[in-house]
Amino acid sequence: GELLFSLLGELRLDSHEPLLRELPSVAPGTTPCPADVGAAVDLRAFVGAVGASAAANPLLCILAERLSSSAVPSELDDESAYQLVHHCLLLDLVTRALAADPELAAAVYARARGTVHATEGWWRPLGIFELAKLKTVEMTLERFVEHRRAGNLPANFGHIGLPFNILEAVMQDLKLGFFTNAAAGLALSLASPGMGSAGAPGRGATLSGDRRRAVRMHMPLARQWS
Repeated sequence: GELLFSLLGELRLDSHEPLLRELPSVAPGTTPCPADVGAAVDLRAFVGAVGASAAANPLLCILAERLSSSAVPSELDDESAYQLVHHCLLLDLVTRALAADPELAAAVYARARGTVHATEGWWRPLGIFELAKLKTVEMTLERFVEHRRAGNLPANFGHIGLPFNILEAVMQDLKLGFFTNAAAGLALSLASPGMGSAGAPGRGATLSGDRRRAVRMHMPLARQWS
């Protein structure tokens, strides 16, 4: 509870009531307990509940895999691992809350963007690539939020912005010498959303029919890329 709440503070969202109402488990002093102190605890049920919760969090699954392998530096201590777990929990909670409610997503985006741009000298640590990337991501998110709230996503959503965003990453890969990544990115940038493939017609972007209004991007050769 306390750590998750402090992480929200780093994002300047610890006082954003609309979001906090959707994240009751991150309020200070509300760390969940499997049972009252002194009462009998069904450890099998508790472990099962924790395992099910972790399995439903993609970030935690990736972290657990890396922690159990040599992919994580040996100097990573327990406190750092503990913080990583809480970062994963927080990101998953916030992502699910924003995915479920277009209005909440719009409000959180506006607050986060406003906080960044109101910070004096926020742009100084960023290079040309980071600034360009941030601008194109902001432009995409603004359109994403607008169309998701209105429920009128155009079929050609992302057919220019996404390939351009990928090309930005390709240029950075070339600069850093990651030529294999750059080649893969270049190929991917040529596969615009909605483009047909192998004689099959393409499908434009769509919104899900439920209240989430989730954006669905239909890429050519999606199975091969996955």
